[in-house]
Amino acid sequence: MEDLRGQTFGKWTVLYRSRDKYGKAAWTCQCSCKHKTQRVVKGTDLKRKMSKSCGQCTQPMIGESIGKWEVLKKAPTRHRHSFWLCRCTCKHKTEREISLKALKKIPKRKTKIGCGHCNMPMVGETYGNWLVLHEVPETDYKRKTIYTCICRCKLGTIRNVEGSRLTAGRTISCGDCRTPLPGELYGRLLIIRESDRKGHKNESFYICRCTCEDQPEIEVKRSHLVKGNTRSCGCLKQEVMEMRGPAYNVDSIRIIEEYGKKHGYYFQHAENGGEVQILTYFVDGYDVMRNVVLEVDEPNHYLNGRLKEKDLQRQWKIMRHKQCTFIRIRIDRKNKIRGVTIFTPSDIPSDIPKVENDGVLLMEAA
Repeated sequence: MEDLRGQTFGKWTVLYRSRDKYGKAAWTCQCSCKHKTQRVVKGTDLKRKMSKSCGQCTQPMIGESIGKWEVLKKAPTRHRHSFWLCRCTCKHKTEREISLKALKKIPKRKTKIGCGHCNMPMVGETYGNWLVLHEVPETDYKRKTIYTCICRCKLGTIRNVEGSRLTAGRTISCGDCRTPLPGELYGRLLIIRESDRKGHKNESFYICRCTCEDQPEIEVKRSHLVKGNTRSCGCLKQEVMEMRGPAYNVDSIRIIEEYGKKHGYYFQHAENGGEVQILTYFVDGYDVMRNVVLEVDEPNHYLNGRLKEKDLQRQWKIMRHKQCTFIRIRIDRKNKIRGVTIFTPSDIPSDIPKVENDGVLLMEAA
C-alpha cells in the first residue's frame, strides 16, 4: 500500500494510517479549516477527490465573533437552512437567530453589521439633561422602524424624543431649562430683566446691557442668548473686523479695473490705496475726481431678483451725503457681469435724511 502520510488532498492533510469502522485500511486526516476536524478517510476517496474537506469549513464556531455578532449555539433548522443563535456585542445584548447564508455575507461588508439599534439609547441613560425612561418603537410611512424614547428633562418636562437625535447630540434638553436669569452674563451682555415683548411661538425677549465703553441697552431673543448668536451690542464684531482688516473679492477688483478703463474712471479700491469708507460703510470703489461710487453686487445681495432693502438704504444714505453718482454692477456665481445700473443724485428719495460726517476716510489695505 502506498504511504500517504504528510500528503495533502484538498483541505485534508494525512496524519497516520488507521482503520475504518469496518476494519478496512484507511487514513486519519485533519482539515485545514478553523475547526481542525480529524476524520478517518479511505485512501481511494482521497485519490479520486471524493472527499476534499470535513464539510464544516463554512460553519461558524461557538464563541466566534462575526461582525458585531457572537455565535452562541446552533439553532433548529428551518426550511432546509442552518440557523445559529447569536448575540450582538453592543450595550443592548440583543439575541437573534441568523441563517448561515446571512452570516457568510457579514465579513464582506465594509461596516460591522449589528442588531440594527446598536446606537440607540438604553433606559436609564442620560443625554445632556434628558433621562431615558423607556423606548417606544414606531413605524413611519416607509414601514421603517424608528425608536422613539420617552425622556424626562431635569425640570420635569416629559417628551417623546427620537433615539438617533439623542445619540447624535442634536437634542440635549427641553429648551426651558436654559432660561436666562437677571445678573447672568452671556458674552458681553449682562441680563437686566425680561421684556414684555413676545416673539414667534411666545418666545421671550430680554433687556441686556453691553459691558463695552458705551454700555448700551438692547433687546435680545432668548434663543440668541443661550445659543451664543448674540454676544454684544455690535462692538465685538467691529473689533474683529478692525483686527482682520477689510475683506474683498479678488474677482471684484478685476471687474472694477476693467469697467474703469472702459469708461474712463479711476476707482480707488482695496489694492491701490485701500478701501474707501463713506459714513460707516465701506464701498468697493470710489473715483474722487468725478465723485462716482461703484459697488459690485454678488448674488447674496439680491432676494427674489431684487436688491435687498438694507443695501438700497445704504446706497441712498451715501448718495445723500456725497451727492454722487452710484454705479451698481451685478455679477453671478461665476463672476460674470449680468447687468449695470447707474443712479444719479436726482434719483434720491425725498424721505432720506442727510447724515452729517467729516467726509471720506481712506483705510489702508491690510
